Amino acid sequence: MPQYIIPNRLSEATKVLKEKRGKCLIVAGGTDLVIKKADEDMTGKVILDVSQVEEMRKIEVVDDALLLGAAVTFAEIGRSPLIPSCLDGLKMAALEVGSPQIRNIATVGGNLGTSSPGGDINVVLMGLDTQVVLASAGGTRKVSVEDFFVGPQKNAAAEDEIIVSAEIKLPRRSQYRKLALRRALALAITALGLSCYDTGNGEVWYVSFGALAPTPIRAGRAQDLLAKGYDIDTICAAVWQEVDSLSGKRRNSLRGSIEYKQDMAAALLREMLEQWEYMPSIGE
Repeated sequence: MPQYIIPNRLSEATKVLKEKRGKCLIVAGGTDLVIKKADEDMTGKVILDVSQVEEMRKIEVVDDALLLGAAVTFAEIGRSPLIPSCLDGLKMAALEVGSPQIRNIATVGGNLGTSSPGGDINVVLMGLDTQVVLASAGGTRKVSVEDFFVGPQKNAAAEDEIIVSAEIKLPRRSQYRKLALRRALALAITALGLSCYDTGNGEVWYVSFGALAPTPIRAGRAQDLLAKGYDIDTICAAVWQEVDSLSGKRRNSLRGSIEYKQDMAAALLREMLEQWEYMPSIGE
């Protein structure tokens, strides 16, 4: 049987990670652990349950950013009055995860740590100006969400690091949309995260997609065209081409061919921009 440890402070958790390096399985809700490790020999392993770590349970706005603790559940995100309306896309993504039972225990850190290309929270965080906060016994560091995901089920956290929180700069507006075979308990065919930020030099847009590539991706060309005020047809054509180039080996799957996903990604973005009443300023 594995050893089971439940720390209350981040310093306690990082100490365990240092002392038991290479042996720890970090959990908060444990929804993925139960499935993935059910038939594995856990002898000598340490299950580090961080669900009660105080620093990882916070939801708070500090200056112009939302600090979202890694041990916060999706149900808590969905009902929290502390999350501003400009992050409605985050709440929408949280409420798309699994079933009510899953949302009651599954967490932000779990989604980030599993690093699924189609994870709802992963896609929406990629579609925002997000930093992932990591901690070890040696201190903390921040990694941009774009650099955090490095492959399917792989991320930039070191063996002795723990995901503490996501630090999300507040946008002017954001939204999330998922395409799946049914309304609930379904994996994404593709998903879209979209946000817009006002800066002193104009607008900055983030456009992210999930389940199209080995990691969640940003559509850089579409982001640039949106910032420059191009028309919707031009922007969606750019997305269609980008999905083809960014998909890598994940070209076809049981959930659809790459051609189908290209069409659906462009259609989701078009629908969302039309709902936002996006008005081009050039390129028409």
